[in-house]
Amino acid sequence: AEVADQRRTEMGELFFEANEVSPGKASFVCVCDHASSSPWLIDKLLWAVWKTGLTLYDEGANRLVGLPKRNIVELPSQGRQLVDVLPSDIPVLLDTLDGSAHLTALACYDRHGNMFQVWVNARRFAAEWQILPEQDFNLHRIWVAGRPVARQRHARLGSRKDLFSNEILGMADAQCLWTAFLAGSARPEGYLWRDITPDLKNPEHTSRERHQPKEDHPPL
Repeated sequence: AEVADQRRTEMGELFFEANEVSPGKASFVCVCDHASSSPWLIDKLLWAVWKTGLTLYDEGANRLVGLPKRNIVELPSQGRQLVDVLPSDIPVLLDTLDGSAHLTALACYDRHGNMFQVWVNARRFAAEWQILPEQDFNLHRIWVAGRPVARQRHARLGSRKDLFSNEILGMADAQCLWTAFLAGSARPEGYLWRDITPDLKNPEHTSRERHQPKEDHPPL
C-alpha cells in the first residue's frame, strides 16, 4: 500500500491481483505497473518486503530479487540464478565454475541474507563468508577463509584478487565450507578467518551486491 501511494503521487497506479491457491500451496500477490516497465517498482517493493518473509520475483527479468525461501546462487558471469541448491549440487557447480578461463565467482545467499562466495582461477579457490545480522546492512561483516598454517605470504588469485597464500584453497576446502554454510552452521573452526569487512565498500567487489537501486523516481 505504501508503494502504491508513492506511485500515485507520480501520476500512476499499481494493479494488484491475489491468486487463489489450494491449502498448503504457495500463494502469490501480483503487482503490475501498466504505465511503465521501469525498475523503480521492483526496487521499491524489494525494500518494502525486505523483513516480511515474502520472496520477491521480477517476472520481467525472470529472477528473484529479494530473499529466497531457502537459498539462491548467483552466477554473475553467466547472468543466471539457481534456486534451492543442495549439498549434492556443490561438486558440479564448483567444477563448472572452475571451467572458466578467467577469475570468476559465484555467490550463495540464504533466507536471512547471509552470503557464501567462491572465487576460482586455474583450479585455485578462495572463499568468503558474509553475515547480515537482523538483515541490516549497517551490521554486515565478511571474512575470507584460510588454512591454519604458521607462515603467510601475499598471493594473488587471477589478475585482481589479493590474498595470503594460506587463503588459496583447493576444491575440497571450498566444498566443505559451502556445505557448512548450507547447513546453517557457523564458520568452521578448522580454518583461519580474516575480517575483510572494510573491503565491502571497495568498488572491486561490486559482485557481492545482489541488487543496486536504479532509479529514484519512475518515469511519468
